[in-house]
Amino acid sequence: MFFINKKNEDMKRKLKSIIDIAQSIIDKSETSGDFLHPIYRYINAIGFSVLQKLLMQLFMGQEVDHVDVLLYDLCRYIKSENKTYVSDSVTIEDNEKISISLKDNLVIPVAWNKSRFETTITAIGTDCGNPFEFQKLNHRSMLFLPIGVTIVYNGNHSILSGIMKREGVIHPTEMVNLSPLYEKIKFDGTYYRDIGSNQVIQEVRNFELGAIYEIGRLLIKSDITFLGLSDYYI
Repeated sequence: MFFINKKNEDMKRKLKSIIDIAQSIIDKSETSGDFLHPIYRYINAIGFSVLQKLLMQLFMGQEVDHVDVLLYDLCRYIKSENKTYVSDSVTIEDNEKISISLKDNLVIPVAWNKSRFETTITAIGTDCGNPFEFQKLNHRSMLFLPIGVTIVYNGNHSILSGIMKREGVIHPTEMVNLSPLYEKIKFDGTYYRDIGSNQVIQEVRNFELGAIYEIGRLLIKSDITFLGLSDYYI
């Protein structure tokens, strides 16, 4: 028990360090106009480690985490034994109005098949004479607001090629608005907890995604929106 408590306290300290840096970036930023707010570059840097972990699972022949792990870690599906917490979501019918850059934005596909990876990395990209192109029926993803994280659930291998070649855009299929959850749920470094009761809801496998969730709390407080999409918040 002592070891577990010590580990939890260590994770709380790590989370505090990440949140402190995020707050400092927000306080010091003077970004305006069409530029992506620096806080999203920080979020990208944190979240890229999750993509890197998934890639190493693939490269080393390990079982790759299912996309549901990422969705649970970002509160897409979250419930305790006696309570369900719901994030607002909407299917984007005219999704080409929202463009997510595979070069500049945080997009996390879950590529699980080595053969498909080898095929797409050698066949898709400007360097192969076949620039990445968005395919509406194949490329499907969820954009999480306000944190600006896109999780891919179909077309993973081809989108991964676009990310690795640093080219192309995708248009999200679904938008998930986390804003209503911030009054109900907090991440403590290890678990999501009910704010009212402090009861554990679920453990987070990817600490980085829990930390990004908490940065979203600062974004809402500071009225910072991803790509100016405040009109799309539900």
